[in-house]
Amino acid sequence: MLEYSVPPGYRRQVPPRRPKLSPYAGVIDCMLEDDHQVPRKQRRTAKRIYERIRDEYEFDGGYTIVKDYVREHRCQISITTTVQGGMAEVARRADRRLAWEWLARSLLHCVCSSHLSSSSGPNRSLGSIPRTTL
Repeated sequence: MLEYSVPPGYRRQVPPRRPKLSPYAGVIDCMLEDDHQVPRKQRRTAKRIYERIRDEYEFDGGYTIVKDYVREHRCQISITTTVQGGMAEVARRADRRLAWEWLARSLLHCVCSSHLSSSSGPNRSLGSIPRTTL
């Protein structure tokens, strides 16, 4: 039988060479890094980046090669940011969880000490927290 039920399609063996874009890749990378710090709606489009390197740096290549490069680079930036942001979110969640555990222990201690010092009845509230909440 075949290895795939549906043919996998075309896959590049090597990344495309971009001899016209290579001298300008650093400039584009700097623009994209700067754009990553601003809100999404204020970021430069691939068309604006192309126009800027064409006008300011006398780039004589085509728009498509710039557009493809920008798309690939933004994808790499978003993956890196997602991984770093995910780790930061895990740390924030752990901090919140510890804070909630501390708060719960403190409340439970207060409630228990209040409960022991007062007379206890079946419908009596525990301190300022009703019994149904616990």
